[in-house]
Amino acid sequence: MFDKISKPLISLVVPVFNADKYLDSMLSGFEKQSIENVEYIFVDDGSTDGSWLILSAFKERHPATTLVKQENKGAYAARNAGMAIANGKYISFPDADDLVDPEMFSKLCSFCEENELDVVTGNSLILDEDGSRQVMYPSVDFTLGPGYEWYEKCLEKRSGGFWHCICPSVYRLSWLKENNFTFYEGFNGFDVPWTASILMKAERFGFYDENLYFYYRRQGSLSLAKSNKQKVRTVDSLLVSTNLLLNLRADVACKFSDSKFFDLLLIKRRQKLFHSLREVDDRGDKKICAKKIVNSRFFNKIYPLCSTGKEKLKHMLVYAWVLVLSL
Repeated sequence: MFDKISKPLISLVVPVFNADKYLDSMLSGFEKQSIENVEYIFVDDGSTDGSWLILSAFKERHPATTLVKQENKGAYAARNAGMAIANGKYISFPDADDLVDPEMFSKLCSFCEENELDVVTGNSLILDEDGSRQVMYPSVDFTLGPGYEWYEKCLEKRSGGFWHCICPSVYRLSWLKENNFTFYEGFNGFDVPWTASILMKAERFGFYDENLYFYYRRQGSLSLAKSNKQKVRTVDSLLVSTNLLLNLRADVACKFSDSKFFDLLLIKRRQKLFHSLREVDDRGDKKICAKKIVNSRFFNKIYPLCSTGKEKLKHMLVYAWVLVLSL
């Protein structure tokens, strides 16, 4: 373990909110890491359970640990707070309720060092509570190169599907700062535009095709919450994040050999927005959400991406439904 005087090789920034049921398992994975010069930064995002006590005990065992308390602002604000004080050459953002392989950071940092990478993404397993599992990223013919080349290959392999996840990656911290990467606070689902923006920007990127991160998809997680307030927030978040993706469209058109799979990703997000709006229970809230969508000219931006008459008709029908709701 480094001693606060030497520079850590990597900073692990972990947002924590009421995670005392999961922290012991995550921290055990940290303690088993084969890499030694690690800086741990935990940002407690207003927890009301025993998370802080568990983190304090971890800090006693590992002095190269920084604990930060903040009022509840969300995971993205917590990551920004951690990134602002990180000292590592590299940085990663694991979640408090997931697990990491004991070799994860040793392998990914070594891969970065050997190939002078700005970003590396390791493969991962997505684990559901019913015991089912799936591999996060498809195996494609790619190891090193521009991030957008890997992104296009993955989108093509899964017909516009892609798991935009922040956690399985290691980033060169100076590269993030030079390119002004910060997390978009106040919304859910910013993993999508963050990951897409990173991959479009990273010329020195690597994919490490080994399952080193274990992502748990839990029914109680924020993304699966079912309150009306959360449903409204989901609509707002989808609208903002998809508009951020649309801002990348020109860059995609220049760098991809064929942008049709990125366009398909955007069309699928239109469908997600449609279904999320349908799920909003309160009629007044639903009307406000519909007005936001119409005023953003979201449908006008998506329409040119529809490549078939059938898809254009479907698009116009969805738009008509949202327009009526907004009146």
